Amino acid sequence: MELILDKSSATIGLEEWSIRQVERSGFDVICESKKILWVSIGTPPTDQLRTYDHTYALDFPMGANIQRHGPFGVQEQRERLMCANIVGAMSSHESAVLVIGIAHLQSMCLKLENNFQTRAYAFGPELL
Repeated sequence: MELILDKSSATIGLEEWSIRQVERSGFDVICESKKILWVSIGTPPTDQLRTYDHTYALDFPMGANIQRHGPFGVQEQRERLMCANIVGAMSSHESAVLVIGIAHLQSMCLKLENNFQTRAYAFGPELL
């Protein structure tokens, strides 16, 4: 993340982060060390914005780490809210690094390209 911040000359770090997460974001720590503002663009943890998790993964064993995506209408609503949060956070910044879940990557980039020049990267340690 440090390398990405350096290469992008970002003045703000944006992240899909939940207020329910007890731990501080590692990206937040890195932004602070580089004296870059960090902002959560996540959505509030309300029932209306709740998406599926491993409990909706048919009969797969818990250890399989398989999650069902959706409901798609809720996913879309969350992405619209995140986009609004990003636009607001970017009102006084020229360049940002945005950290979001892989399930949002492509559709969020499509939504954001109306307002910003975007480039998308995914970290995949399982890729060879």
